[in-house]
Amino acid sequence: MKIHSLLFAAAAWVKLTEARALPTPADALSTLLNETQLAVSKLVDCPLTPSNPQKYWYEEIEKQGTSPFLEGGDDFKVYRNVRDYGAAGDGSDSTAAIQAAIDELRGDPLNMPIFKAASALDPLVRGSDPEQVSPTNFMISIRNIIFDSTDISPDSRMRLLDWAVSQTSTLVNCVFNMPDSSQHLGLTMQGQEGSNNGGGGSPIIISDITFNGGRVGITLNNQQYTLKGITFNRCNTGLDIQSVFGATFHGLHFDTCGLGVEMGRTNSVQGGASFVDCSATNSGPAINAAFSGNGAGSVIIDNFVNDEDKTTFQAGDIKLTGTVKSYVMGNQYVDNSNDPTVNHFMAREITVNRPAALLSSDGKYLVKAQPTYGEYDVSSFASVKNAGAKGDGKTDDTAAINQALQDNANCKITFFPHGTYIVTDTIIIPPGSRIVGEFMSTISGSGASFADANNPRPVVQVGKKGEVGVAEMVDMAITIAEILPGAILLEVNMAGNNPGDVSFHTTHLFIGGIAGSEVNQKCGGSPIDCKAGFMHLHLTESSQAYVENMWAWTADHSIDGAGASGFIGTGRGVLIESTKGTWLMGVSPEHTDLYGTNIVDAQNVYISFSQFETAYWQPWDPAVWTPNAAYKDPDFSNCNGDDNAQCRMGWGMRISGGSGIMLYGTGFWTFFNTWDGVSYEGNCPGKYCQLNAIEITGGTGGSYLFNINTKQIQNLVWGTGKDGSEQVLAEQQHNPGSWPAAGGILAAYLGFSGQ
Repeated sequence: MKIHSLLFAAAAWVKLTEARALPTPADALSTLLNETQLAVSKLVDCPLTPSNPQKYWYEEIEKQGTSPFLEGGDDFKVYRNVRDYGAAGDGSDSTAAIQAAIDELRGDPLNMPIFKAASALDPLVRGSDPEQVSPTNFMISIRNIIFDSTDISPDSRMRLLDWAVSQTSTLVNCVFNMPDSSQHLGLTMQGQEGSNNGGGGSPIIISDITFNGGRVGITLNNQQYTLKGITFNRCNTGLDIQSVFGATFHGLHFDTCGLGVEMGRTNSVQGGASFVDCSATNSGPAINAAFSGNGAGSVIIDNFVNDEDKTTFQAGDIKLTGTVKSYVMGNQYVDNSNDPTVNHFMAREITVNRPAALLSSDGKYLVKAQPTYGEYDVSSFASVKNAGAKGDGKTDDTAAINQALQDNANCKITFFPHGTYIVTDTIIIPPGSRIVGEFMSTISGSGASFADANNPRPVVQVGKKGEVGVAEMVDMAITIAEILPGAILLEVNMAGNNPGDVSFHTTHLFIGGIAGSEVNQKCGGSPIDCKAGFMHLHLTESSQAYVENMWAWTADHSIDGAGASGFIGTGRGVLIESTKGTWLMGVSPEHTDLYGTNIVDAQNVYISFSQFETAYWQPWDPAVWTPNAAYKDPDFSNCNGDDNAQCRMGWGMRISGGSGIMLYGTGFWTFFNTWDGVSYEGNCPGKYCQLNAIEITGGTGGSYLFNINTKQIQNLVWGTGKDGSEQVLAEQQHNPGSWPAAGGILAAYLGFSGQ
């Protein structure tokens, strides 16, 4: 993949006088001695205990990261401290020094550095590459930074951060300080006028950010988003939605804001917006929406706490005050039929029965911040390179990694310096594991162990079935080095002693599209010749996992110039069979053949917003794959032979059996039929490119599907009707909205909720 240099922004405050841009990768005796040595070590070092150090471990750890597929990559500086480039951190101008060092901006979470504007910049930081269009501004990261414009005139309409990016980008744990009652804008998504980046993008999530003061905290202009854990203090307007096709806002809090959310302009929200576990205090109206009388601008509220006498939601003549438990404005389907006279526009309170297994003690859905491990000192970390792994993209690191993980369980945090770690057998992560990479350190499967589609095996396996404990993974990527039809990139079997103990943050799954993989070069022709990988992610029956910010991507293009990749055939996206609890907070599977997400006999599943793009080269399904009943594959028998080719395309989501499936948003986008690499949207034979988006079948209960957004898909929902037969349950023609090109928006599908 494209390798990005890493900046450690040392604790200090730095003055910026010019806007900054982020560019857009044995014998028995020795065995006995080794085991004895390990046992003694564990007696000394275990258990892993926070020490609350004064210095951030990452600044002190040995720098061993390399970029193996870059010319001269062994000498490439992955880690860069801005002080080494001339930044003093004493308030003097550090503009040039920071610009010389950066690609990722990472501050010290124990003492966050301050980027303080010295003049009215617009913006203070440009968080994208102007040479790239916004949908390809990948792998840009800002974390643990304070942006400050409090010394700038409040009348200046300056922006602190412009963030026109896409998947794999990370904006987490930052603070935006602006003068109260000022014209300053915290975060925008405009791009750069006159450049290739015209704004917007195709992102996944922004997490755990605070905005203080200013005219607007976030100005939202994008395809889709999950915003999680965002706090707005003393903003004139917290969130100003200018354009979005669909979004979920989880855990927003507004304190002393004039207006919480502005979404009242015509077509500002073309699809739907879900507000989950949000709150306001001492503020003006929390949500100002437009009353359209149809699907566009749908609003879903599920637990919005507010002062008793304050307006929580207003749209036209609708006005709700105080705490709102659950409310939906938009098209609602309730009786498992496709009758628009019964199922259509409503604005009403509803009852949502949340599964207890998904909740924290306060009754809200479980959320977990991305670990920084700042509470541990550097002695708590062990590098896999010190255990013998090379990360050079060619050496087999399987044995070294597996041994390191066993040695470190419950004792050390396993650190993967940046690099590509080739593995020829499954990496097994035991209970008691914490794994942290260095800007997407990559584990890459290779060889015959993953080649048999009839006997698929995981590249990385988290726990064995029935195991319980802690397993965390942060800043990692998992991929395959070649065409491997039997490769499951990530399989999770472990559950936590407590919900959230098993978690994945900023961990991405790639098939093709990056340097170091032969998939691109060997998949340029027909997809029939390229069964590249079996599955991205499998959450098995015994698992319990919290996943935040994951792109499960089958490449439609190359990030690193690694050859064409228009016809890569990956069988499956995300298969969920867990019953103990699953939280998907910003997970996006793309371009997989049979489905994006398949939920089978699962229970207790929370999904914030699921974005899926159908494989560009379809329709072909189920070719190039043979449906595998052991993995609950769809067989497309609903397509009645070959009479409708557009039926034979990957499902955005399937739900069959189980209960407690809580879906708060989808963006199921279809752009092409048999893409030729040149035409864009021009080769779908009519108004639609695909027949069906979601399948939900009988036997499913206690499940709520909110905020369903589609593009050029004829049927939003297909499944078991009230007469027991398989049929169309909701059509785009009755629910227009979201994308202007034959988009659809359904605010709520409640036919399987039990209401």
